[in-house]
Amino acid sequence: GLEAGDSFMRDLLKREEELIGYCREEALKEPAAMVAAVTATVWQQNDETTVDSLLSQGERKLKLVDPLRVGDRSVVFLVRDVERLEDFALKVFTMGAENSRSELERLHEATFAAARLLGESPEEARDRRRLLLPSDAVAVQSQPPFAQLSPGQSDYAVANYFLLMPAASVELELLFRALDIVYVLRSKEDILALHILTAQLIRLAANLQSKGLVHGLFTPDNLFIMPDGRLMLGDVSVLRKVGTRGPASSVPVTYAPREFL
Repeated sequence: GLEAGDSFMRDLLKREEELIGYCREEALKEPAAMVAAVTATVWQQNDETTVDSLLSQGERKLKLVDPLRVGDRSVVFLVRDVERLEDFALKVFTMGAENSRSELERLHEATFAAARLLGESPEEARDRRRLLLPSDAVAVQSQPPFAQLSPGQSDYAVANYFLLMPAASVELELLFRALDIVYVLRSKEDILALHILTAQLIRLAANLQSKGLVHGLFTPDNLFIMPDGRLMLGDVSVLRKVGTRGPASSVPVTYAPREFL
């Protein structure tokens, strides 16, 4: 559920909405050509594309709203499900050495294994653990999943594999950039926001520890503030049980409560 600190962060986001939008526009300027190419590949000739769920086999029509951010091997867009009238974030993967077909299949398995590891639905994981589990994985209709989407169409190879999840208002990295601009001198609100975020980060780690889990990507670009002010952790493919090892996790095995050591 929501807490007092969440309400403060929600109000902060509303107050600084224009500045956050400006920072997002600036961040998207450098990779603009790549974003445009990826957009044209996914949404050919119009701003709607039909996708099939890889989990339920159901069909969705997704309308492009705006690009949100660019990662090292993905672009995230704000999209609208035109039949359900719901907005989502759609994570689109560019293909390359790190995003080969086999790697994307492994990512898919690891991502949705996280829900089984938690023993919770994506909705429960978001509410109880504040983990931003995807709602669905989808692929463009009539093209093979995990393969390159519309080969030869663009200089940027795009994978026919997308993750659909609730849309965050801002990633923590971008919020810090915005706060650095507006709060040159530390204000009381700025300091309070940092205290609240620190408490939320501690809560995130503690909630994972209580389940005997660690997460290998506690970084500002993988932490997101939702429209209701809650802080959530993304990329659940790097969740690990305490005591196990994996290439994605850089968290020491000893980072765990005593009962799990």
